[in-house]
Amino acid sequence: MTTHPQISPDEPGFKELQQHPTFYIHGADLTFVSGNILFRVHRYFFDRESRVFREQVLPTSGATSKEGYTDATAISIDVPADDFAQLLGIFYNPTYSLYDLSISDWTCVLALAHNWEFNEVKNLAVRELQKQDLGVVERIALYQTYKVDAQFLVPLYAILCSRDEPPNDEEADALGSKTAIRVYRARERLRAQSPDGGRSPLPEGIGLSQVYDTLSAMFGMASPVSSPIEDKAGELNG
Repeated sequence: MTTHPQISPDEPGFKELQQHPTFYIHGADLTFVSGNILFRVHRYFFDRESRVFREQVLPTSGATSKEGYTDATAISIDVPADDFAQLLGIFYNPTYSLYDLSISDWTCVLALAHNWEFNEVKNLAVRELQKQDLGVVERIALYQTYKVDAQFLVPLYAILCSRDEPPNDEEADALGSKTAIRVYRARERLRAQSPDGGRSPLPEGIGLSQVYDTLSAMFGMASPVSSPIEDKAGELNG
């Protein structure tokens, strides 16, 4: 992230800067630019929520740099303006705790929150994605990409291990080779515990807690105290 350079209107590639229609707030105190779109927002949210912005981006009090103070010194961000606006919409949401965002929107918020260490926003994005209709493999791939807490991933791995069939080639590609191999191994380990050598990887007498423990050991993760997705297992497995 850098200060937006001054470009002459006579230079090739010049685009006139435009204020974002929603998130250029005249009473705010921090300016960003994405492409040719200016955002003026309240520094408070970035100081409070993000270690990356607090320690690496925003000028400290007493610093000679005035980066972000004016349009001319706007902090340039390397993300699309529409994506940044989705993140800002979390801070300036007009209806407390109610959001009208799609899966794609929440995925965008999750990505930016993860990359910029907006931890509470990341937690919110995960909670909202938990309510969305995502396939189990798609959800695993998304959560792995953005390092979502194990309490959400282990129950998803358990769903794959409880199915009659292992992940197919397409699912294995989406999961990634390391995860797919671990799921295959966990299925075999659980199936080996069956007293009658049955085909099902969840034989009679093996509880969900044992499945979680096996998967947690296999993936090097803490076993979830409770499953935030357990009640939705039937919905996700399909």
